[in-house]
This record gives sequence, C-alpha cells and structure tokens, in this order.
Amino acid sequence: MNDLHSQNLYDIIKQNKTYNPTNSVQWFTTNVTNALKNIGQQQYMSMVSSWQSKTIMPGTMVLYGYAPKHAKDLPQYDTFPLLLPFHVDGKYFTGLNLHYLPPIWRMKVLDFLMQTGLNKNMSDKKKILISWQFLKSVSISKAAQYSVHKYLHGYVKTRFITVPVSDWPITVFLPLARFKKKTEQQVYQEFYDFQGK
Repeated sequence: MNDLHSQNLYDIIKQNKTYNPTNSVQWFTTNVTNALKNIGQQQYMSMVSSWQSKTIMPGTMVLYGYAPKHAKDLPQYDTFPLLLPFHVDGKYFTGLNLHYLPPIWRMKVLDFLMQTGLNKNMSDKKKILISWQFLKSVSISKAAQYSVHKYLHGYVKTRFITVPVSDWPITVFLPLARFKKKTEQQVYQEFYDFQGK
C-alpha cells in the first residue's frame, strides 16, 4: 500500500490493476473498506482539499463534519455524513445520508438514482435530480425513508467536500461514518428491521 499521506486515496485505489467503477460490491468491500479501515476524518479531508467548498447544492454527493443541535436527545447520529442532498434553503438542507445504510444498500441506492435521476447536462459534481415525493414512490423508498435527514447550516463544522461523480462508487464504500451512541452494525441492523416492517 502506498503512503496515504502523500497521495489522494482515490488515486491509490484506482492504481489497483483490477479497478473498474462497475466492479462488484465484493471487490469494493475487499479493496476499499479493508485497505483504508484506519483512515480518519482529518486525514481524508487533507487528501481531498481541492474538493472543499463553503456551499452545498442539490444533486451532488457531499461529506462534512456535523454536530447536531439536539445531540443529547438523538438515539444516534453521524458526525461525518455522506449526503445526497435534494433540498437546500437558507436554514436547512435535507438529503439521504448513505452512512445509515449498509454498503451494499448504498450502492443499490446510488445505482438506482444514477439510472433514474441522471441529468447529463449537469456538471461533473452535480448529476442527479431527485425530490422527496419521487423518493417516497419508488422501489428504494424504505432505504430513502431510513436514511433521510435534515441538517442545520449553523451546525456544520467543516467545509463541504463535493465528490466528483466518477468517484461516487468508491466513496460509498469508504469507512468514514462517525456514529455516536450506536455502532455502525447497530445502525445497519435497525435498517434491516425497518425494511422488514
């Protein structure tokens, strides 16, 4: 493994001779999650500094640091969301935090949205057009309902990292979730329980 401090982690992953953005979930799980399981939020942000922005736009994929206003009242929360925002206003922004879903379901949701909401006339960092009304009516509605969250602009603690569309398949498998009060496995189990209702 190359030095993570001196290279963009996406370049490191793509240097694998078997890399292909259409690889299986098993490939990404093995080659991304395991290889980079010890990466931290600050280290990740330093490696993708050129992607950072002060603004957030619907249709993108973003990561950012967050501290909820009512953290003590929440059963669990993610302090480094991986969000597909679909609504942004002056006070709040709302989207699907993919960290609440197991990696295989993150890819299922992403594949579905890329097939149904793709806007080819948009920039490389803004590709999908979705709404909550749309999400509630489609086959991934359970995953959308479980992962949808609303965030306050005033409680964002870092700049937004806007991930280029070509790197979305890698990003959904990166072990960057930072849950408080519950483990990732507990959050995933609650999703499966919710899905079965």
